[in-house]
Amino acid sequence: MRGLAHPGRVERKHQLRCGRCGTAWALPPLRCVFCGEVGHDQLGYLAPDEAEPVRRVEICRTCNGYLKALTTMRSLAPWAVLLDDLTTVHLDVVALERGHRRPERPGYALEARLA
Repeated sequence: MRGLAHPGRVERKHQLRCGRCGTAWALPPLRCVFCGEVGHDQLGYLAPDEAEPVRRVEICRTCNGYLKALTTMRSLAPWAVLLDDLTTVHLDVVALERGHRRPERPGYALEARLA
């Protein structure tokens, strides 16, 4: 039964969403969105409470970048992405206090081609 979904199992995807337009794209798990680091010893996360693993900050010790992460069961509406960003400011504060930052350049290289 190869290739069939297992009932009751949650599929884990690492999906990035743009806070401006709501566009989504996949990123391999355990990879820094800013510098591409894949070394497990350089990647980690900060969570405000062990009881709430739904919201956390993914960090990279190579570039000191951070990205807020939210676990959901389905895609959020574009306006909900912005709302979640605003309601998780406390996660930004924790990351900044520990020396992490959101790099100024775009996190994911975008490429457009005219055909």
